[in-house]
Amino acid sequence: MNSVRQHLDQSRYAARAMTVQVPRVSINGIFPQTFPQSSPGSAAAPYEITGSPPTGGGASADKPDPFERWGLFVNGDFDVARQSAVDTQLGFKTRTNSVTIGTDYRVSGNNVLGASVAFLNSSSDLSAGAGTQDAKGYGFTFFGSFVPTADAYVDAIVNIGHNNYDGRRQSGTTSFSGDTSGNQWGFALSAGYAFNNGALAFTPYGRVEYVDAKVDGFTESGGSGVATISDQRIKATTLSLGAQASYAISTSWGVLIPNGRIEFQHLANSSRSDLTAQSGSTAPVPISVVGQDKNYGTFAVGASGVFGSGVTAFFNYQQLFGKSNVRDQLYTVGLRIDF
Repeated sequence: MNSVRQHLDQSRYAARAMTVQVPRVSINGIFPQTFPQSSPGSAAAPYEITGSPPTGGGASADKPDPFERWGLFVNGDFDVARQSAVDTQLGFKTRTNSVTIGTDYRVSGNNVLGASVAFLNSSSDLSAGAGTQDAKGYGFTFFGSFVPTADAYVDAIVNIGHNNYDGRRQSGTTSFSGDTSGNQWGFALSAGYAFNNGALAFTPYGRVEYVDAKVDGFTESGGSGVATISDQRIKATTLSLGAQASYAISTSWGVLIPNGRIEFQHLANSSRSDLTAQSGSTAPVPISVVGQDKNYGTFAVGASGVFGSGVTAFFNYQQLFGKSNVRDQLYTVGLRIDF
């Protein structure tokens, strides 16, 4: 969901950059084409990207929409996360690579409907050589963005996915292995409004997100001392408030859009099934999960580029803050091409 959310945000940056007051725009993929700038506060001069400008109903009828077409996008994510040891819980480091491939369709008024598929590969190492875990998975996401009025938006995202897990636990000189799988689904609803001042845009927003994830139970292999781990299920509702800022800069090759974001998140509700481990004929032992913060946030910086022939690209860096004993850094690159 995060990758699709970034795609929608970056698409809004690009769409807006092509309608604000900038001295150069692309016509039929050729840069630069110079137009006189309109006076402050007045409407931007009309333009077109390729062919005849599409028009819409109502207020959008006299403003061409350069992104009113099918598009294909690809995002690549690289995430590095660390958690320090907390009480009896060991620390670990996780590296996750994922790629998201999707398509969307922009209708009149810059509304969007789309779908994507994502593939991920994750590798975790426990501290002190206590074990490893690898995960591979895929997920399908369906999304839409509705523009009720100028400069406002409402995004809806629904995701379903499946993961396979392979783990190794080291106890002294003995190694135990186990594999299992799990499913998850989630949805997010967000809304924001852009306050514009020439090439500068400031967009406060809010979001509610729900995730329901389950991991099937399993029994280790490896000889005497193997453990049986129960099913795990987590449900969580997170509320977020944040703000984005972007600035459109005209260049000889297109439009450059540096941007930044800060977001505060609150874990409003969370429930998890009791997790237990059992070895041989002994009674099941409960396993507690510690260090669960309810309030934290992220900040991000990045840049988007709008090129000729309906090509846009972006880079984004995001970092977690305010979560005890946890560090997380996410790097994302993305590309969108109009058909």
